[in-house]
Amino acid sequence: MNSPETFDDPSPALREVVALLQQSGRFEAAAEFEKTCLGAHISGREWLMDIAVAIRRLRSSSDKALPREIEIPLRRVLKAVREVVPYA
Repeated sequence: MNSPETFDDPSPALREVVALLQQSGRFEAAAEFEKTCLGAHISGREWLMDIAVAIRRLRSSSDKALPREIEIPLRRVLKAVREVVPYA
């Protein structure tokens, strides 16, 4: 397990998800996801936990599954998060 200081930075994949959400017309979801995942946080662990929660909320916000092109970077992010916070 990595410490919050040595994990792979999920920021590029998070930005990719925001852009893809915007491209697909999900502007409100993109804004909320960006605010939660890319805003200021007190610690790395807190940030990672917020990312995991934001992904769960995003996935449950629609009756339909997210498009594959959004799901792929989300999975990359979750993999990085779970290297530090396995229960996230």
